[in-house]
Amino acid sequence: MPLNALLLTRDPALQLMLRRGFDDLGTRLETCASATAASDLIAKHKFEAVIVDCDDVESGEALLRGLRSHPSNKFSIVVAVVNGHTTVPEAFELGANFVLEKPVANDRLLRCLRAAHPLMIREQRRCYRHALDISVMLQLGPGPEARARLLNLSEGGMAIHSHASLTKAAQIRFRFMLPESDMWVEGKAEVLWASSEGRAGLQFLPLPQKLRVELGNWLASRLQQPPKPPTAMPARAGKALGAAAGV
Repeated sequence: MPLNALLLTRDPALQLMLRRGFDDLGTRLETCASATAASDLIAKHKFEAVIVDCDDVESGEALLRGLRSHPSNKFSIVVAVVNGHTTVPEAFELGANFVLEKPVANDRLLRCLRAAHPLMIREQRRCYRHALDISVMLQLGPGPEARARLLNLSEGGMAIHSHASLTKAAQIRFRFMLPESDMWVEGKAEVLWASSEGRAGLQFLPLPQKLRVELGNWLASRLQQPPKPPTAMPARAGKALGAAAGV
């Protein structure tokens, strides 16, 4: 799964340099020239990295200041590009992980991207949710366990569907076996949200270090797998659909 980065700049030379650098790292780069457009994208999409041209784009510094308030991109890797108005210490105080000063030298830019890349991968792994449909056992109180369905799994928690009554902030015990492995994942979790349809989001309470590492490795192996090709449609079904569409 490719990494995603967002660049806010009006500088064509900077845009070209970053596009080449991210292409070499296999990262998709989306660019915009206004802080308003960038803010809209940040509110709607997850980016592993955000690059902000603070001084040469109107309201660029303000975007950098408010970037960490967006839940989806709170922990994105942020590169600030400054040009005399915003100082390097100020950029770090505003939340940047890396700071580049204009004129940006190509070798310095490449060193910055190489340093940021493993952090971007770590951020992608942290947020990655692997879709599943397996059983998970829940211990809601002193009574017997309740069986639920595990819908997706991340390093920090899971989404489930349960017929049991779950309330926000409740703490429950859970256990399930990871598919294609002999590893049980068990511990405590807190209910972050619950819907009237039986869905709920659970956040893991601290898991043992060994289990955290094994779960992270299992998710990383799924993240790196290529997507499965779509299943071919049977010829008869294809003809029926074509006839229905008037083809």
